[in-house]
Amino acid sequence: MNKILKSTILFASLTQVLTACVFPNTNTSLSLGDPAAPAVSCSTACNTALLDVSKEFNVFVFQDYSAPSSDAQGRIAAGRDVSIGNYSVGDSLSPDTSRYDIIAGRNINFISGDVPNGGIAYGNNFSGSGTSLSSPIQASPIAFNAARVQLEGISDSLASLPTNQTPTITYTGSRSFVNLDANQVQNIYSMTSSDLANIHTFTIIGSSSASVIINVTGASASITDFSMNYSGGITRDHILFNFNQATTLSLGEISIEGTLLAPHADVTFPTGMLNGQLVANSFTGAGQFNYSPFNGCLPVVSSLNYFKDSFNDSTDGYALGGTPYEMYGMAVKQVGDYIIVGVNTNFALAGEMYSGSHIGWGDFVMNFAGNQSSYANATPATSYAVKFVNGTASDSVNSSLGLYQNAIIQGVESSHYGWNTWNDYQSWVFGHGSTDPLLAGIANSYFVGTSSVPNSIQSGTFVSGTGFQILNQSELSALGIDFTAGLSTSSSVLGSVTFGFSFKRTASMTGNFTAHLAMECANDVVAFPGTLEASCH
Repeated sequence: MNKILKSTILFASLTQVLTACVFPNTNTSLSLGDPAAPAVSCSTACNTALLDVSKEFNVFVFQDYSAPSSDAQGRIAAGRDVSIGNYSVGDSLSPDTSRYDIIAGRNINFISGDVPNGGIAYGNNFSGSGTSLSSPIQASPIAFNAARVQLEGISDSLASLPTNQTPTITYTGSRSFVNLDANQVQNIYSMTSSDLANIHTFTIIGSSSASVIINVTGASASITDFSMNYSGGITRDHILFNFNQATTLSLGEISIEGTLLAPHADVTFPTGMLNGQLVANSFTGAGQFNYSPFNGCLPVVSSLNYFKDSFNDSTDGYALGGTPYEMYGMAVKQVGDYIIVGVNTNFALAGEMYSGSHIGWGDFVMNFAGNQSSYANATPATSYAVKFVNGTASDSVNSSLGLYQNAIIQGVESSHYGWNTWNDYQSWVFGHGSTDPLLAGIANSYFVGTSSVPNSIQSGTFVSGTGFQILNQSELSALGIDFTAGLSTSSSVLGSVTFGFSFKRTASMTGNFTAHLAMECANDVVAFPGTLEASCH
């Protein structure tokens, strides 16, 4: 790591003109939109783009899709395997030899049937006698991990919305009649799975400008054996059922109007028809799918901001800038309560071996203190950290990956061939030719000069691994994170490694924060300001 003897480092730092190391609070962040404001406001949120990751598909599942017969007018995507027979896919679409109407992350067994207007893409193997407009091809056009992060984040955020409408439920015997008077632009309802289980007739009345979101609670739910009607101008593409808690969902003997968002659910659908879209964990059945993508308003905050670090502030022995430890920039995207963090660097996610020891990443630290002029103002109550890789110093606290609260963060540089203090590091960097501010958007005085950079969880309470995913470059790209465009810099001068991770924040993680990230040796550090919005709930 720092291949200079520490006595030499100390001598060099003491002999530099330290007044040259003091910089004003120069903000070098680049943003898509104002980082102090959400992309949509909670009072008028009408985010129509968040479901785009699945909008082109009639059915989008993260694991397996299995159907003995039937058809889907639109496209089908499955993160693992597709097994279908006597099946037609995409017959309502225009012919396009470049479009894949069936996509599987692993294997496809297409026993019989036809894909008349598109092609087929599979990750590992294709078998069967089903035909398609263009020949099946081995390809991976969908980043399913990224899609799961986005769609679970949307589902969680919708589930947390306060209701602004109440369904009218009347009973005749054991069967209920449910009426939704959707007289607002955004109509948020809450129903239990028991409410749905007893329905005889389900009626929605609303104008053409109305959107209806029905949050259904319960781990096991069903939509079976009742009639569903809508009138007044509202259309099925403005109706969404959100089964955020469901792990099993049964459909059947019904013509369902609208989109079903059930990202955690294994869905069975032996008979019936869905006029909309299905997003689920897995699917089994012969139910028919008619393509009508959701086009209503989603009141979910979404934002994306980039933060550009100096390209000339990493150290490696006597080398400065562009070293194997250089960090070029970071990105933070919010989708409701799900946070996606991207990193562009030269340092591998797995770290490296140096002098017989493993040097890894520190943890991602977020400081929500009221006064963020200095990290010294951070308290455990205002400190959060994300452990995103194992094999690091914080394994001794807890090896679980995900979010920690009440965090006390320590600097572990002295045991990882790093700099003794922040002053040692910045004095050497500026004394050897770097002219850029060291941190991405905050003053270098943010860190206490006589202490090491706090980069590893010393203690903290593990919140959960909900929403946690490690994301590669293609998955970040699928989520809209592109460092070449975001940092307005040619890819040829950016880092060789791009990775990211996601997590679900707690409700208390709202408002302004300062975040930072460093390797365990702290041969480079990125720190930047940001804001997390209240997600409309």
